[in-house]
Parts: sequence; structure tokens; C-alpha cells
Amino acid sequence: VYNFRYFLVGIGASGSLDGIRLFFIMERLMAVKTNADERCRLFIIVQLLIVVVVPKRITIFTISSRQVRIGHAAHFGGSLMGFLLGIGMFGCPWPWNDSGNDHPPRI
Repeated sequence: VYNFRYFLVGIGASGSLDGIRLFFIMERLMAVKTNADERCRLFIIVQLLIVVVVPKRITIFTISSRQVRIGHAAHFGGSLMGFLLGIGMFGCPWPWNDSGNDHPPRI
């Protein structure tokens, strides 16, 4: 006998929003890597804090205080796709990966 009590369906757009959020993080990290001006780098870090970290902390606090069930697979999938799309478009943002993004293309 199949127990229907454990079959849950999740709806919503939060997984895709996590993908957009991680894509934005990747784009901003590439901007930090390519900007030499310290003021621009500080501005980018402040952007990340205001647009990504603060809203995510508020969301986590609100959801944990109300004990809402979350579809973690959807959030992980959305974040993974945003991460892969960011790497595909901008390259790897880590400083030890100089894959030639700073050099002019050969003709």
C-alpha cells in the first residue's frame, strides 16, 4: 500500500530566483576580478551585501521562525544552473584561474 502522506508537490519560483541570485554573484565576482580601482571593488562588494546577503538572511530567518517546509532540491538545482550559466558566460571568477580573460584575443 502506497502512503500518500509523504508525497509532496512543491510550487513556486524560489529555485529559479536562487539561480538568478547565484548568476548575479558570479557576474559581480568577475567584475571584482577585472576592476583595478579599489573604490569600484568596494562598491561591488557593497552591492553583493545589499542585494544578495541581506535579503537571503531575512528570508532564512523568516522561514526558520515559521517552520515552513522547503524544497531544497529546487533551490540546489536553481543555484547550480545559475552557477553553470555564470561560468559559461563569464568564466571562472576565482583569482587563481587566469584563463586568458585579461589578454586580447589573437587574430
